[in-house]
Amino acid sequence: MDLEKVQENLLRGKILNISLGTPMQIQLGGMDGPFKSSLVGIVREKFVMIQLPMITGILNKLHDGNRVTARYLYSGSIYGFHSTVLAYITKPAPLLFLNYPRIVEILDLRECKRVDCFFPADAKIQEGEYKGLILDISTGGCKLSLDVSGNVQIPHMEVGESINLSFRLIGSSEPQTVLGKVRTISRDQAKVVVGIQFDALDSEMVKSIEALIESFWSEEE
Repeated sequence: MDLEKVQENLLRGKILNISLGTPMQIQLGGMDGPFKSSLVGIVREKFVMIQLPMITGILNKLHDGNRVTARYLYSGSIYGFHSTVLAYITKPAPLLFLNYPRIVEILDLRECKRVDCFFPADAKIQEGEYKGLILDISTGGCKLSLDVSGNVQIPHMEVGESINLSFRLIGSSEPQTVLGKVRTISRDQAKVVVGIQFDALDSEMVKSIEALIESFWSEEE
């Protein structure tokens, strides 16, 4: 997924703005979602070294040259860069070495990758009402998991289908209701996971989601 530029002046790799210990969000090619890491070291113009979480399946994705997207918060702004895997070690500590980025971009908060969450939600689809969990969210949309275990029957859905969601964000006293359209659908025996694109959100809802995203980036600082 390409990073969105928000200004014409790109920050060249030689002035990479980041401090040791800075939390980072890493997306590794071939993995379904990002993982959290932090900066361990930098050798200018050569490599960036980050913590490597030993999560299931990750070692199979660490082949030389595999693509990587990194994002991090520094001095109130969110930065991002593309890189590739250079090497990794597991002893004395799991560490991942990335090629030093050629270009670093400042990202608009609204364009940042959605954040993981677990918000109970009520969904109205066609004539039915269903319970589910919002698994991640951004100002543009969310991923919704609908429980279809037991006798719950989910109607046949098509991409482009309208959906009505009601859920409560952290810090909100009342549930918010948003309208959206189905963009992706995946099914298994226990659940249906639906990718949803929001219709136009009101300004207060946008602010609430942006505050949630910002708190995600700031919580480990």
